[in-house]
Amino acid sequence: MYCPMQLDCQVMTGVIHNCPNLSECLRNSPLRRVDALRLYFQNLGVQPESSPDSLYADLCPSATLASPYAPAFSYNRDSPTRDRILFGCEIDWERQPGGIKRFEGVSLSQLQQLVDGGFANPQERHNFAPSIAAVMEFVRTQAHCGVAFTFEGYAIHPWRDDYRVSIDGISARGDCLSGAMVAFRELARHADELTIESDYLRAWWD
Repeated sequence: MYCPMQLDCQVMTGVIHNCPNLSECLRNSPLRRVDALRLYFQNLGVQPESSPDSLYADLCPSATLASPYAPAFSYNRDSPTRDRILFGCEIDWERQPGGIKRFEGVSLSQLQQLVDGGFANPQERHNFAPSIAAVMEFVRTQAHCGVAFTFEGYAIHPWRDDYRVSIDGISARGDCLSGAMVAFRELARHADELTIESDYLRAWWD
């Protein structure tokens, strides 16, 4: 059988094709989201060349992960405003090698401004990193516990076709991180760089 979670369900449960709900399956799969989604529908008998738009809506109407078949996000192209939120000033993009500029130390408030303004797609994810929406929710939860995480990532030149803001890392410093360690380890289980210390947490995805 095909399994997006790379598990043998027959051995584990005695039932073949006893799939969990789609959002849970995608959240736990070690595969790329598109590959996991394709395998999920193959388990249900949908041919790989078929578009699962309607099935996705029926099976997972409240999923927080966007379908790869959904319309593209329409970004706000007002890059000077975007850049002032991110960097505190306008950027001369003609002087940025490769049309990419990294940032770090961005707060939850700043990232929320980017999402609210249409400068950041909450469903965008950098490779195996959690989506922007997922890391924002994590940071918001930890803020209630007195832990202040910040974001790092990169912004893309306003005239490139892949114009966007991507988050590829989060970190926190302080003396009250012990309560966040377990949740942070779970969030960052696929991180390429992971630091968990009593006064410093950081995860970064390549």
